[in-house]
Amino acid sequence: MIPFLYFETEIVSHMKVDPFIEKGEIKTFRTRNHRFISTLAVKVVSGSDKKALIIDGSAKIDPYWMVRICKKLGLEEDEILTKILLCRGFTAYQLRDMVGKAEEIVKNDDSIIFVGLIDLSSRFLEDLDGEEGTWLRARCVKKLRNLVLNRDIYCAVADPYVEIFESKLGGEIYGEKCANLQGGTR
Repeated sequence: MIPFLYFETEIVSHMKVDPFIEKGEIKTFRTRNHRFISTLAVKVVSGSDKKALIIDGSAKIDPYWMVRICKKLGLEEDEILTKILLCRGFTAYQLRDMVGKAEEIVKNDDSIIFVGLIDLSSRFLEDLDGEEGTWLRARCVKKLRNLVLNRDIYCAVADPYVEIFESKLGGEIYGEKCANLQGGTR
């Protein structure tokens, strides 16, 4: 039995990454909250020599949250945090460049097993005019999709505007509350 994971307040004990998220697919969550992506990154790199890459468009990711997760799971924080690469973008153009750079990093580093994106869309849709922002974001999503499929890695996206991910990638979109890893909600 896989216990619940919820990111509004606390993590409950142990969470298995599989079968909730599979390599080669992108899970999308309608939220700006970083906690789910941060938790997945900790879980994916724990007990392995693999790394995670997180691109944060919200500028709100909290490494102390990851430390809390490590402590709750009995993991060594220093060991885990050195395996999680963080980058923050404050403009749409920085995020576009980061997605392009992520593609290069993952191609050159076989140890990257997880890519997480937090709030990719807001900069494109809120800071740029409609057509340019939509076009740039669609290019980023396409690059992300190709990266995940070609490299067979885990990927999760927390974004308030998930429709583009659904239309470009297919698949399910999860709401603000994380689903029970066996299918229900909590």
